[in-house]
Amino acid sequence: MLTLYNTFFGSSVKDTIRAQVSVTPGMDYIDAYRCTSGEDKLVMMRGKEDNFSREGDEPANISSELLESPFYRDLASDSNNVYGFRDYDERGVDKFLFDYFEVPDGLVEGYLLLVVAAQGNIDSDAISLGNFANDFNKAEYRSQDNFSSSLTRAIEEFSLADDSDVIVIPQSAFQSKKPEGTISSLPDYLKRKDRRKGLDLYIQDDAMVDFSALVLCTAPAKNKGTTFTEMSSKRFGPHFSYLGCNMNKSQAMCDPFAGDLLCSKEAPLGCYRDGSARLPDTMANDFPRRHFVGGTVRVTDPVRGDRFRIYTDAAAYCRAQFGPEWRVLNFHEAGGTAIATKSDIEVNTRIWVDVSDQAYSNCWSRE
Repeated sequence: MLTLYNTFFGSSVKDTIRAQVSVTPGMDYIDAYRCTSGEDKLVMMRGKEDNFSREGDEPANISSELLESPFYRDLASDSNNVYGFRDYDERGVDKFLFDYFEVPDGLVEGYLLLVVAAQGNIDSDAISLGNFANDFNKAEYRSQDNFSSSLTRAIEEFSLADDSDVIVIPQSAFQSKKPEGTISSLPDYLKRKDRRKGLDLYIQDDAMVDFSALVLCTAPAKNKGTTFTEMSSKRFGPHFSYLGCNMNKSQAMCDPFAGDLLCSKEAPLGCYRDGSARLPDTMANDFPRRHFVGGTVRVTDPVRGDRFRIYTDAAAYCRAQFGPEWRVLNFHEAGGTAIATKSDIEVNTRIWVDVSDQAYSNCWSRE
């Protein structure tokens, strides 16, 4: 039951939330959830977490595309005596909640968070996400783009905590009964380039819903690489360079998680060769000793970051420019964030560097 709870939270955060007995555990979870470094977090909420309060109007909004169908028009207008349309916080049984989200491209991971309470027998109820417009636009009875999870399974496996109405359902839990060879999971569907951008939410039909939220992690929209910048003065002498991240306030900030310079821009490529140079004993005590390395840094003429398809292409460029022992300067060369060397880099020079442990921070692939 607590699989996701333990995955997304450390024990201290988890214990704090339990101890406080928050009145908004769903929102607390959303606030605490963090995407992988470099990814953007996108939260889309429907309704309001208010413990199923009857105060206020919290309508569920069915997609305009679905309203093109007489079936869904009848449902949304509550003109049918068999099934009704459910808004958030609405009591009763035999009512369907329909809502929808506009989902961007570039999704990496995500989950649906719901606060639900049974109003009747929910053994056969389901939670579905997908493109329900296909129900009436295709000849077959069941749409090829609908993905469901049993409501009882979701409560049993994905409840936030014991005795909690909050369930956190990963995208991978939504599956479809489809012919062999077709898309069978929601994550695979969301990667399709030709998919509909709207994603319908459907909850049937004996569960009251306090609020729903789709929480997504998306890859950076623009491809960027990471840069170091030389200090704005030769403070430590003409033959010493101090290149780093966010220490030259006359230059743009660096970002080793999502990159800081568009790969379509030009900058010198930073190249490095190992060495055994030593810092002179007479060097001032305020020299950045912890970043000093024995090797040498050189820079190429400005090049577009996307000139290099993979890391080895960039490393080969350094070798072609300076010799067989050269490679691309790494962000972590001197422990991270900066490097001080016996090199002669012009002040304010901004250079491409390689970040070897992040997914989105290089113009080139490291696969």
